[in-house]
Amino acid sequence: MAGIGFELRKILKRDTLSGVMRAYAYAGLISSGPLILSIFGILVIGVMSLGLTIPRYAIVQFQVSVTYLIACSLILTGPLQLSFTRFISDRLFEKRDDLVLSNYNGVVLISTAASGLLGFLAVWLGFG
Repeated sequence: MAGIGFELRKILKRDTLSGVMRAYAYAGLISSGPLILSIFGILVIGVMSLGLTIPRYAIVQFQVSVTYLIACSLILTGPLQLSFTRFISDRLFEKRDDLVLSNYNGVVLISTAASGLLGFLAVWLGFG
């Protein structure tokens, strides 16, 4: 992943509309690749279990449940991850490596507590 920025800069040096569009397309594919692979994996699991699962709706229930879990996870942790990544980037630029681990532990604690609270509320309200 380290050399991707350099490759994108090479594409952007052409200073054409097609170069800019190509760079944004590459950046979009790189950033959304893990999500696309996860969704593709859920699809493959569903197709593989077609012959093994007696009630067909169980496969759909599984796929919908996992999709909603991924979506909720992204919505819950996305803003925190974005701001934390920016913060860490600034600290590494300032050569303040000593601040990274303690802040990471704080972000993990907040994320875990928020996820646990959301899960507890979902079970308590009858969604889980």
